[in-house]
Amino acid sequence: MVIETLEDYLVGDYHQDVDDISQLEETLERTANIFILAQHQKGAWPYLYRQSEGNTADDRVSHGTQAMIAVALARIGSRGRLASGRPARLKLAAKDDIRASLKLGISRLVGDLSGKLKSRSFGVNDPVTLSHFADLLDAMAKVDDPSFSEIDHKINEAIQELWAVATFDPRSAVVEKEDEKALLRALPSVRPLYDGEDPASDPGRKPDRLMNAFVPLRIARSVIALSKLQNKERPENFDSHYRRFFESSLHEQLSYSDIPDSRFDPAELIFCLEGLILIAPNAVDDRLFDRVLDVLEAKQDESAHWRPSRPIYATHQGMTMLPVSVEGAVSLMRSIAIKDCGKDFQPLSVRTIPMARRFWKWLQARAVRFDATFSNVAVGEQAVREAAGIKSKFKGESRQVAGWHSEHVNDPELVHLWDTSQVAEFMLAYRELLHRAIAGRTLQLSGLKINRPARERLGDAVQKWEEIVSAFEPRIGADDEKQVYRKIGTSFLQPWAADEEEKASSMLLYGPPGTGKSTVGENLADALGMRMITVTVSDFLGRGGAYVEARAKAIFQTLEAQFDTIILFDEIDTFLLDRDSARYDKQDTLFQFLTPGMLTKINDLHKLGRSIFIIATNYANRIDPAIQRKGRIDQHYLLALPDRERRKAILKTEMGLKDDAALPEELLRQTVFYGYSDIKAAVHDAGGKSATTDDVASEVAKPERSPSTVGSYLKRVGKESDDTFDWTDFPDDEFAGLVELWEEVDGKDTLQAMVKKYESHTPITKCESFLVDLRRRMEQPGD
Repeated sequence: MVIETLEDYLVGDYHQDVDDISQLEETLERTANIFILAQHQKGAWPYLYRQSEGNTADDRVSHGTQAMIAVALARIGSRGRLASGRPARLKLAAKDDIRASLKLGISRLVGDLSGKLKSRSFGVNDPVTLSHFADLLDAMAKVDDPSFSEIDHKINEAIQELWAVATFDPRSAVVEKEDEKALLRALPSVRPLYDGEDPASDPGRKPDRLMNAFVPLRIARSVIALSKLQNKERPENFDSHYRRFFESSLHEQLSYSDIPDSRFDPAELIFCLEGLILIAPNAVDDRLFDRVLDVLEAKQDESAHWRPSRPIYATHQGMTMLPVSVEGAVSLMRSIAIKDCGKDFQPLSVRTIPMARRFWKWLQARAVRFDATFSNVAVGEQAVREAAGIKSKFKGESRQVAGWHSEHVNDPELVHLWDTSQVAEFMLAYRELLHRAIAGRTLQLSGLKINRPARERLGDAVQKWEEIVSAFEPRIGADDEKQVYRKIGTSFLQPWAADEEEKASSMLLYGPPGTGKSTVGENLADALGMRMITVTVSDFLGRGGAYVEARAKAIFQTLEAQFDTIILFDEIDTFLLDRDSARYDKQDTLFQFLTPGMLTKINDLHKLGRSIFIIATNYANRIDPAIQRKGRIDQHYLLALPDRERRKAILKTEMGLKDDAALPEELLRQTVFYGYSDIKAAVHDAGGKSATTDDVASEVAKPERSPSTVGSYLKRVGKESDDTFDWTDFPDDEFAGLVELWEEVDGKDTLQAMVKKYESHTPITKCESFLVDLRRRMEQPGD
C-alpha cells in the first residue's frame, strides 16, 4: 500500500483541483453575464433568451424565476451566503454590474408582489416557489437592505400557507387528491389547446399529484430557513412526519438500487438524503452516507448525471413535470457541505470530487456559449447604477456569455435562465467543495497540530468575546484602549463575526514568556467557532535541512488552502530574523536562505485573507522589519503579564476564594512578573484550594520561583569599547510594560529599585550611566 505524502498530492491531484476551480470561476463570470444581458430594462428576467432574437421575450415577472436568478446572482456577486453560510468571495470583473442587476431585479420583484406568490407551474402560494424566496432571504440574511424586509412582509400569506401545509404527513399529502389536504394545493390546469380554441371554454382537468421527494424537500428547506430567520417554532409534527418520510423513502430507494431495471430514481435518493440530514442530522451516519455515495458512483457508470424519473405531477394525457438533474446535483453538494461541517479533513468532500467532476464535465459539454455586445443592457443606465450605490462607469464592451437549457431540450441557441440559475448554484457548490477538499486533504497530510478542531459557532461571538475579555484580559485594571483583548475584539473578532468584506487578517503578538500568546489564538478560535492550527520550527525541519524549503512551500500551500482558521506561528523567529542584525549573521546559512522566501510566503497568505494568522514571539525587535510592515501584518499587540487586578483574580480562582475575599498586598507584590501558569503552579504546589495565603506566599518566595524576565531583558544590553551601551537587542516596549507592573505595586519612580533587584543578572547595571540611559529609553520607548 502506497502512503500518500503532502508533496505527492501537491504535485499531482492538487493541480487538477485548482484547474477546476479556475474553470468554474471563469464560467461563473460568463454565467452572470447572461443574467445581465437578458434582463429587461425594468428589471424582469425572462424564462429564456436566444442570441439571434435578443431581449424580445415577455417582460412579465415570474416570481419563481425572478427569485431563483436573484439567489444565484447574489451568491456569484458575494452579496449572498452559500448554503454552507460562507460567501463565495469571487473576484469578478463584472462585480459592480452583477450588484446593479441584482438590485434592479429585486426592486422589480418587490414591486410585483401583491400578497400572493403565483406560478404557472405550481399554482398560487405554492411551497416550491416560496422555497426560492426562502433561499433568497437566507442567502441575504446579513445584507442590510430594506428590500428584503419588504419581501418578507409581502410573502407572509405564502409563509402562513406553508406553515399549514407543513403540518401534513407528506407520505399521504404528496399524492393527495383533495386540494386542501395536499402539499401542492392549487395546481394549475395543464392541457394542450387546439387551433382557435378559447381556453376559458374548457378549463380542463387538473393534473394528478405523484409520489416524489422534491416537493417535501423544498418544504423542509423553507421551514428550516424561515424558522431561523423569523425566530419561530417549526410547525406541529413537522420534524416527526418529515423524518419518517425521508428516512423510509431513502431506504426504499437504496433497496430499489439493488434490483436491476427497478423503480430506482437516483435523484429521489439524493433528495431524501438531504431532507433527512436537514431534519435529523444524526440519522445519517458515515456508513449510511457512504452507502448512498456507493450507489451514486455505480449509477454514474451508466451516465454522468442522475436524471430524475419520478414526476412531481402528470396530466391524464401523460404530460409530466420533472425536476432536472442539476437540482439533484446541487442537493448532493448541500448534503456533503452539511455533513462535513465541523470535520477537519473533509472526508466526504474529498471522496465526492470524482463524481462531481464528471457531472461538471457533462454540464460543460451542454453549455451554450457566445460573445455578445453589452451596449444596451439595463445595468448600463446611470440611474440603475446609482440606485445600487455603484460609482463605477459601465463598460459596454463585448463579453463572453454562458448559459444552459433544460436537459429535456436540444436547442444549441436556447438559454433557459431558470435552469442556468441552478447550474450556477452547482458551480458555486462544486467550487466550495473543491476548496474544502483541498483544505482538508492538505491539512491531514501536513501533520500540523490542530489545537482546536473545526466546529459550528455557538451563540453570539461578540458576547462570547466579552466573557473572554473578563476572564483573560491581563490588564483589567487599565483603560479600555490599553487592554489588548479589547483591541483584538475591535479589529478581529467583530469584523470576522459580522463577515465583513474588508477585515484584518494578521497580527504580531509579542511579550514576555508566560503571557498566554497561544491562549489568545485559542480564545479567538473558540469565540468565532474556528479551527486553530499551530506551526512551529520543527514542522519545517521534519524531513531534514535539505528539504526545508520544499517543506516550507508545502506548509504554506496548506495554510493558504484553509478557510476560517486561526493559524498560530509559534516562535518561528529563526526564519524571520532581522537581516541587518548580528543574530541573523550568526545563524546557520540554511536559515538565512529561508528568510527572504518567508517574506513572500507570509505576504501571499495575507493577500488571500481567508484566515487569521498570528506571529507569536517573545521579542518583536528580532523580527525583520519587512515582515512587520503593513500589508503583511495588520496589527501589533504587546501582550503584557497580568497586572495587580488580574493577579488578584487568578489567585482567588486557583485558591477557591470568594470574589470579595481579601488578599495581602504583599502577596500581590510578590507575584509581580508572574504569568498565569506561574501563579497556577505556585498555588498548586502550596496545596491548591486548601492552601492559605501564607502557604502561597511561602511558595512564591522560593528563589527558584523568581521570574527571570527582567533579568533576561537586562542581559540583552551590551557594552561598547568606548563604555557606551549597545541597546540594539533590548526589547524597549516589553521592558516598559514590566516597569508599569513594578510601579503599580512599588510606586512611581522606583525604576532604580527594580534594576537593583536584578543587578545580579548582569554587572553592567551597576554603572551609573546605565540607569540614566535606561530611564531615557523608558520615557521614549522604541528609540
